[in-house]
Amino acid sequence: MILQSEQIAAYVKYYLIYEELNWKIWSMRILSPSEKQDKSQDKQPAKESSPVMMSFGTISLGDQIDENGQIKESKNSFSSNLADLYVDIEIKNGVKGSLIYLSLQHLDSGSSIPAKATIEENGDTMLTSVFSPPASGWPKGDYKLVVTTSSGLSKVIDFNQSE
Repeated sequence: MILQSEQIAAYVKYYLIYEELNWKIWSMRILSPSEKQDKSQDKQPAKESSPVMMSFGTISLGDQIDENGQIKESKNSFSSNLADLYVDIEIKNGVKGSLIYLSLQHLDSGSSIPAKATIEENGDTMLTSVFSPPASGWPKGDYKLVVTTSSGLSKVIDFNQSE
């Protein structure tokens, strides 16, 4: 894109990200005319060095884990005798040191339980979190789990706890 006034023309460089089956503008930069002249030199290294963006893979909820600490069966509805709620979060192209924030929200009461985790290594990884019930047990009703990264990526999983 070119921005033009009576005295000068400037170019806008867009950085895009493919997220949740859509292209989104990650950032944009206005280039001076002198930067435009170096476009051919700038373009080649950017292609080689542009990182693959972090994204979520599968996010699973369950009430039991296997001997490896993975959820045995993914569910979105739980019985009234639910003890601990396990969450497995698959991270693709994770960046070491990035934070993952979780918020388990009970929609009827408006209450929430926060949690966070840090990605330990670059690359694909699996994070596991456990939410333990309140002293009076899990309130029945509808819930949502909001998972957000420190870079702004977000995903919401709806589920319920029935009688």
